[in-house]
Amino acid sequence: MPSPAPEPLTSRPLSVWLVNPFDDIPGEGIPPLRYWSLARVLVARGHDVTWWTATWSHRRKTIRTAPLGIREDEGFAVRLVATRPYQKNVSLARINSHKDFGRTFERLASEGVSSGQLGRPDIILASLPPLEGPEAALRLARRLDATFILDVQDLWPETFERLVPGPAFLRQLIAPLLLGNMAARRQAVVVGADALSATTDAYARAAFADAPAETPRHVCYVGAYVDEFPGPPRAVSEVAAAREGGRAGGDGAWAGCKPAPTGAGEVAGDEVREGSKHGPKGAGEAADGGSGAVKAVGGGGARTGSKKAPKGAGEAAGVIRGLFSAAAAGASSGPLE
Repeated sequence: MPSPAPEPLTSRPLSVWLVNPFDDIPGEGIPPLRYWSLARVLVARGHDVTWWTATWSHRRKTIRTAPLGIREDEGFAVRLVATRPYQKNVSLARINSHKDFGRTFERLASEGVSSGQLGRPDIILASLPPLEGPEAALRLARRLDATFILDVQDLWPETFERLVPGPAFLRQLIAPLLLGNMAARRQAVVVGADALSATTDAYARAAFADAPAETPRHVCYVGAYVDEFPGPPRAVSEVAAAREGGRAGGDGAWAGCKPAPTGAGEVAGDEVREGSKHGPKGAGEAADGGSGAVKAVGGGGARTGSKKAPKGAGEAAGVIRGLFSAAAAGASSGPLE
């Protein structure tokens, strides 16, 4: 049975925009990945959720359309942003597609709010990568007086350093010249964020090194208890099959959420499953009435809590912090509040 929802700090439902062009949307695959599951959790707590994603499916490499009835079935809206296609993950076409996403998302969101077709968001949570989504989200958050949360799922530009030709010592010299602009752009969105989250301690240490000390931050590990989430009505048989696979092979176990300790090493084994852990002073919790930060959990893995999810494991999302009292958030030692 799902855990009872903590008492919210806010006296009204919040409007939350999720900005992620990569994850599968309803109708594309199961089990629900990180942002699909985060949208479900937010809706379950009474918030209004809009997920901005791309018309090009990153995983399936095909044009996507939003199925009819998503709002009725899932309780949240999906808004598609027109982008150019790409077939290779490392390509100029992908770079151009991400530029399309950031530029068009910002334009559509601005026009929608200005015309009254969209309400002003209270929170904008954007995934990194790509860089263009968080950059547009940060600009929108400043114009619309919204809280901006950055969710780091991979290290850009470090991921691309291995693609630089030549021996290791030469790559170390060349990479900053080729990727320096990308590093500066990431630093700008990290410094500008009202709250930060990451999928691993290593990502948090690398990406948040230059963030202001007072910025709330959390590490939310990969994993989910699949049984805590009902299957989407349009794919019941597939969900059942995925659940059986998860029980047999360990796909999908909550790995828990905790504030990101400064300089902390990787957390492994059973410690990952222990749920929310309070880090050292200054590491993380937002004050009551503060940022209203949303924290996510993603991925799949063994219930003992591995550091890295097995390839192909599904993702799910989780704990909302900053929206609830510290007592309510800290009271649960389980994987999902």
